[in-house]
Amino acid sequence: MARLSEDMIREMNEMMENQLQCVQGLDRIEKMKMKTKIRQQSKWLGAVLNPSPKVIMEKMQKKMPDVFSALPYGFRDELKDFLEENTRNFGKRH
Repeated sequence: MARLSEDMIREMNEMMENQLQCVQGLDRIEKMKMKTKIRQQSKWLGAVLNPSPKVIMEKMQKKMPDVFSALPYGFRDELKDFLEENTRNFGKRH
C-alpha cells in the first residue's frame, strides 16, 4: 500500500502556492486564506492509500473550488502530470 510522501505533498503545495502568487486579481488577504487551505490538504493527502491522480485531483477540486478557479489556465494539467509522474512507480516499489 503506497502513500504520497511528505516531500511530494510539500512540492505539490509549493507548486500551487507559487501559481497563486502570480494571480493578479486577488488581494493579499485572499491569497493568504487560499494558501492556508492548500496547506490544510496535507493531512488527508498523506493518509490516502494507493492514490491515483484522478481521485486526488477530484477531491482537491471539491475541497478547494475557489483556489482552483483562481489558478491560471493549464495549471490543473501541470498538477495532474506531476501526480501521474510521481505515482507511476507505486506498484513497483513494494
